[in-house]
Amino acid sequence: MVVEPGPSLHGGDLLEAARRGSTVYVVEGPTDVKAGQSAGLAVVCAPLSGGGGWHPDFTEELSGFDVICVQSRGYPSSYGPVKWRGIAREITKRAARVRLLEFPTIDGETIGDLASYLQRHSPDAFAELAESDACELPRRAARSLADGREVQGAATPPAAEGNWDEPVPLDRDPDPPPFPTETLPGWMREFVEAIAEAYQVPRDLPGALALAVLALASAGPVVVDAAPDWREPLNLFVAVAMDPGERKSGVFREMTAPMTDYERAELSRMMPEIAQAASRRRQAEARVADLEKAAATTHDDSERRKLTGQTEKAVEERDQIVVPQEPQRFTSDVTPEKLGSLLAAHDGRFGVLSPEGGVFDQMAGLYTKGQPNPDVFLKAHAGDTLRVDRGSRPSEFVERPTLTLCLAVQPASLAAVRANPALRNRGLLERLLMSVPRSIVGQRQIKPPPVPPSVRSLYAERLKALARSVDQKPMDDPLVLRLSAGAGEYLDEFRRAHEPRCGPDGDLAGIKGWASKLPGAAVRIVGLLHLADHLTDGFARPIERSTMQSALKIAEYFTAHALRAFDLMDADPRVPDAAAVLAWVQGTKPTQFKVRDAYRALRTRFSEAAPVRAACKLLDEHGYLREIEEPPRRGRPSPAYEVNPAELADGGQPSP
Repeated sequence: MVVEPGPSLHGGDLLEAARRGSTVYVVEGPTDVKAGQSAGLAVVCAPLSGGGGWHPDFTEELSGFDVICVQSRGYPSSYGPVKWRGIAREITKRAARVRLLEFPTIDGETIGDLASYLQRHSPDAFAELAESDACELPRRAARSLADGREVQGAATPPAAEGNWDEPVPLDRDPDPPPFPTETLPGWMREFVEAIAEAYQVPRDLPGALALAVLALASAGPVVVDAAPDWREPLNLFVAVAMDPGERKSGVFREMTAPMTDYERAELSRMMPEIAQAASRRRQAEARVADLEKAAATTHDDSERRKLTGQTEKAVEERDQIVVPQEPQRFTSDVTPEKLGSLLAAHDGRFGVLSPEGGVFDQMAGLYTKGQPNPDVFLKAHAGDTLRVDRGSRPSEFVERPTLTLCLAVQPASLAAVRANPALRNRGLLERLLMSVPRSIVGQRQIKPPPVPPSVRSLYAERLKALARSVDQKPMDDPLVLRLSAGAGEYLDEFRRAHEPRCGPDGDLAGIKGWASKLPGAAVRIVGLLHLADHLTDGFARPIERSTMQSALKIAEYFTAHALRAFDLMDADPRVPDAAAVLAWVQGTKPTQFKVRDAYRALRTRFSEAAPVRAACKLLDEHGYLREIEEPPRRGRPSPAYEVNPAELADGGQPSP
């Protein structure tokens, strides 16, 4: 039998490093290896080929060495902080000493990796930095357990509390900030807060919906002039990620009710005009048909020429009769093809607002044999000219379409969009202002106060007044909202601070596509807040600095939630299972346990032990657990773990 060699670390000569008594640096990639070797350092990394990242054979190669893991900074990166910490803790099984180094900001300069550091500083400076700033990890001592003995009853005590690192949360910032309702105009803020209280939902849901409804009422012939050659329309794409049972439908119905009433009132007002125009159009079409028939059946050439002339004139008269479109501002479900027709029929102004995420399925090709078709959504967000083809009818071009999209989706729906290459690569998610509110299910009041009638009526009155004021403006040329000097300066300050955050070493580097569009979204939001604040004279006055401050506060809210949303979409699939195991640990408080114990306790969730084993491995990487090494034995042993004392609030006692 041929035994295939295991994978081997890429980089420095470890035997030579051992002879010299050198520290071995573990870095992320071959670029850092090459830079470190050129500087005379013993540098290694996991090879790029072979897949799977860190391998147990790599740990064996580092047995007995003094190791420093050099953690790169910034995203996107193949390894994040948790991954680096997991690698470092794996190495503690065999290395004599293990430390973890994250590059600090030096004199205002953010260093991302070893290669970047050595371009600016000497190898000696790096060695000094590593010795002073690297954080030492406690060595993981092997523990022996008697065959057949349950870990909970083992006499070996857990590691002393001082030998444990602080656990790294499974999720980054699992509780992003609530929606800042104080940024909304008073009449809307009162309604949003009252709806949240009455329906017992997070304020994020009605708050995000409030912006979408403002966009539905305002978007169209209105733009914000933010800078030379930079104008933004007022439509938004918003998604609120919430699980089923969160009362989304009722909140959607409440928030959109005034626009539905406005549609009905407009339809009632326009019906006589629509009916008259339709009647005249039918008469004109009948006259054209009669003339065409007469011209086709006559045998008199002179008469035919006369009838042909009359037909052409009748066609011109028919085409001059335009039947007004029945007013419709939004729908809850639509295919991309139908949406194009609706935008063409309604001068490019339309909205899709739904408490479900089915529209994402439509974009992904639910009714087109799996062929994604997000083009109409993307163009209608940006205001790009849209071409609509309707069978045998001539193509129509929609100038400056403004589509408003607001969906309440399950987190899995966002993950499905992220996983679909045709949607992910088109930038759909980058256009979404995402909210991931913390659920309050389990803490809701049984008899909350209802929405005060005066608050509901004021909200409806003001929202319809806004829609009416925009509808009365001419549609040919856009109405321009301008920034005051103070608002413009505040926007510039925000952009100067925001831009570095999108760079390779910035905290938004991992979502730079989304973050790059944030200033534009902020400008759209400031236009909406301005019109909502000044219903009667908003078009005649500049946008104030205070309004810009409110809009940018909302932008920061969506930034925190976007980080959370993308984390959930890219999350390790083991996280939900790990959270369940961690909850069991925190509830039962064993100081030590085996995987089989967790599996038996959680049989209602897990049908097999493999996902429990994977969950415990992730909790080990995050510092909640520490694997206990056992001597070899026959069969497949159940891995054993000790629990970080920080998770044992009352000191923790072994389970009987």
